Amino acid sequence: MLTVFAEHYLTPEGRMYFPNWTTELGQALTSCRGFQKLEVVEDVERPDRLLLLLGFEDTESLMRWSSSQEHRRLAALLERHQLRKPYTQLLAATG
Repeated sequence: MLTVFAEHYLTPEGRMYFPNWTTELGQALTSCRGFQKLEVVEDVERPDRLLLLLGFEDTESLMRWSSSQEHRRLAALLERHQLRKPYTQLLAATG
């Protein structure tokens, strides 16, 4: 499984919109073959951070999602609230 770690940097309005956006993201991801999980996670030491974990079966399913029209649509909805581009990191289990 591949996991995408994403941190979003949003305006105050964007922070208020984020829960609705993640709900819409989750609904869209359920129709993506190879999608496995979406988790909104909290940094215990810095709870103000906006963090997501997205799980995909393999590289193909991740690429299928990231190149989809639905991904572009959802990214555009959040883009207007961004202070800067999100930080993302691709993680894979080793054991």
